[in-house]
Amino acid sequence: MQITGHDMMVVPENSYLLDQKYHSEELVERISKSFSVEEEGRFEVTEIFYDTFDWKLYRKKNLLSVFRGRLILRHFDGTVLGSLACSGNRNFFWWDLKDSGLKEILAALVGIRALSPTLNLRRSSRTFRIVNTDVKTVVRFSVELCCCLEREGVKTLPEWLHVTGIRGYDKNYRRLVNTLPAEYLRPLSSPVELIEAAYAVSERQPLDYGGKFDVKLEQNIGVEDALARISLNLVASMEINRPGIIADIDTEFLHDFRIAVRRTRSLLSLLRKALPAARIEPYEHEFIWLGNISGPVRDIDVYLLKKETYRSLVPPSLVDGLDLFFDDLADRRKKELKRLRQYLRSERYRDLTGSWREYLADPQSQLFIGARNQSCKKLVDSIIKKRFRTFIEKGDLIDDDSPDEALHRFRIKGKKIRYLLELFKSFYPPSDIGLFLKQMKRLQDNLGDFNDLSVQIEMLESRLKGLHGENKETIRLAAALGSLISALQKKHRRTREKFNKTYREFRTDENRRLITRMTTGTWAGKGKS
Repeated sequence: MQITGHDMMVVPENSYLLDQKYHSEELVERISKSFSVEEEGRFEVTEIFYDTFDWKLYRKKNLLSVFRGRLILRHFDGTVLGSLACSGNRNFFWWDLKDSGLKEILAALVGIRALSPTLNLRRSSRTFRIVNTDVKTVVRFSVELCCCLEREGVKTLPEWLHVTGIRGYDKNYRRLVNTLPAEYLRPLSSPVELIEAAYAVSERQPLDYGGKFDVKLEQNIGVEDALARISLNLVASMEINRPGIIADIDTEFLHDFRIAVRRTRSLLSLLRKALPAARIEPYEHEFIWLGNISGPVRDIDVYLLKKETYRSLVPPSLVDGLDLFFDDLADRRKKELKRLRQYLRSERYRDLTGSWREYLADPQSQLFIGARNQSCKKLVDSIIKKRFRTFIEKGDLIDDDSPDEALHRFRIKGKKIRYLLELFKSFYPPSDIGLFLKQMKRLQDNLGDFNDLSVQIEMLESRLKGLHGENKETIRLAAALGSLISALQKKHRRTREKFNKTYREFRTDENRRLITRMTTGTWAGKGKS
């Protein structure tokens, strides 16, 4: 229903999906027998829908599209949240848009992810009006045929009808609605239903990728089956993100790719004693290689993503000098990305992912010899208890005089525990695992920030020491880097000072009991593949 006018009167409107056996020509002919119908016009237009690769807009029940020269953000209920003139591009970021309310909304919704086409519709419409004996318009309706334009061809959707009343002529509206052949029309409860019908035949399906790891395992699953199911999910994540890395759509494709690689390495390391070393070790080495080749681009991305933050940390007079540093990073990224693309297109990469999938998909694979009939949950429980105990012991040894390296090693131990819990979280009650991971995240965030700052300061100091010459650009760059290093060192000290308090909040009897309860109890939940 649509509200219009100063008196806020309700204008009735309804949409219907036509049965594929019933053509719009028949519908118009049927309506024309009972009403005086005049065709107002025909038009054909393309509407392109955009979202992030991980569907950040759709998850919040929003749809973004370019329609008739405007970029429009709508809620699933049809409410327009914002719009601006825009011709649309293949991929774009919120910061590419003109300053507007829509730009601010998208910034909050999508962050650093690019907006890319997810659906391309060609809409062919005919609009009509129904007039009374005074030739006044009393009802309007339109019939529309949508085609989904895909790489492999055009896919036609069912036609649909939209009926809109005119204020003051409600009886005419009701009369038309009652005339419609109900047996051939399905009322649409919300505007998003038509878009969902289009997505159903499109290449991308809403929420087909989320970035977050979610593999459910049965409580009695064996080690080999758990390894296969988790690893197949992780290698699929690598493969689905690979094209986005090569196309350089946004930085999160590489980020998610590297997370899948790290989780695979962590999984193989955790289960090493339960698996045949001769079979596993070659893959461990290859996934280390994959992590190494993808590191340089990601390291540069981290700096480039912090560009505005870094610029805010130095005096305005030194910002130009800092821009020289970022220009150099952007040039280095181009070279490293070219190298990474070659690796990801290489025979070595294809052999790794291909043979790994074959091993994992084959229930008789020799990869699993020696792992048969071992309870995965019992093994994981024992690893969690042992690693948590060691983690606390190491944490208790850290004091104000401990070197930075001690915190870095501690962070790595914590990360391994977190990966273990995330990979096997379906073994445990959601409330327990959710609470513990939340507590763990606070500690890991502090340690991660400390490590990031350490790495950044070290890199910047190395860059500063490597400067030669006394030209103006070098002097400006040196001054900017020196100022930035000083600012980061202050943040580094503050982050280190927060560690003791953060660790105390994590090292509680409640968390000890939580780990004990999870690893000694039996949860009734049932995982599914």
